[in-house]
Amino acid sequence: AQLNIDADKLAGSYLYEDRDPTRSLLITNSGATLHTPSGSVHSHYIRRIRDLNNHQALRTHLITKNQWTDQLFDSIDWELHGRCVRKNFSQRNFVCKFIHNHLPLGHLVSKYSPIYQSKCPSCNHPDEDTLHFIQCPEHTEWHNPMYANLVKHHRKNHTHPKLEAILLRGIYMVLYGHTPPTVDDFPSSSDLIEHQHMIGWKHIFCGRFVSEWHTLKDAHLQTVPEKESHHSGSTWVIG
Repeated sequence: AQLNIDADKLAGSYLYEDRDPTRSLLITNSGATLHTPSGSVHSHYIRRIRDLNNHQALRTHLITKNQWTDQLFDSIDWELHGRCVRKNFSQRNFVCKFIHNHLPLGHLVSKYSPIYQSKCPSCNHPDEDTLHFIQCPEHTEWHNPMYANLVKHHRKNHTHPKLEAILLRGIYMVLYGHTPPTVDDFPSSSDLIEHQHMIGWKHIFCGRFVSEWHTLKDAHLQTVPEKESHHSGSTWVIG
């Protein structure tokens, strides 16, 4: 009995002592713990070391390329972005090329050789870039199935109607040039709309969502009976 009392005392001391909250103890089944500036790592060590090594260079590149500020970069939920990419592992080559604008489209291949043209071969738009790739009026056959899957996903996971409307209006704006969602229309979601607008609604197609998406979804789930929802805000974003 005394051993249990001593153990509880030591555990309490550990929890309340002044320590680095990003560092955690060794997990029994992990075999090793890697302590990094961003926190403790208990698995996938090689990937995490590679990510840490490339993090600053990639951060600088994305901020410069997209004309973001450091604050805007940090407002994106990059953990969710990575999970979105990994979910489509079987199509990872296409997904990564799409996200980073490396698909072999006219805009890119025309820079390799003069025998290639930058215009779209389907609709003759003068610049076939990644954005036109999803906007091309000659290739909209995937739009309706996408909307149907989104509606099914929202109904199944009890998405708040306002959150669903914001997402759909953002998608409509990218694909068809419709009016984007505004703070006047959705005042209770002002931070989400302002941050996603500054980042760019087109980045939704790249899996780059601001953290307010899953925060608002988590808040709404608190009003839904537990047995009726099996998704957190994070898994809802990933789909």
